[in-house]
Amino acid sequence: MVAFAVRTAAFAPVMPASKKMNVLFLIADNLNDALGFQGHPLVRSPNTDRAKDLNLRITVMELKKLLHDAVNP
Repeated sequence: MVAFAVRTAAFAPVMPASKKMNVLFLIADNLNDALGFQGHPLVRSPNTDRAKDLNLRITVMELKKLLHDAVNP
């Protein structure tokens, strides 16, 4: 996880102080598709749904693809 954060930060564009974006990393193990915004019929996840509505840029599935090599043997 740390390697991913360092690698991502190394390629991030430098922005002026007034234009810096807020970043929040959410890490969960074995989440699969169990989130409301991913269409799961039984799961209610109002906080993650709200984060998605507020322009969450990387979805859980995209994050899994990025971290696949880091979390699998």
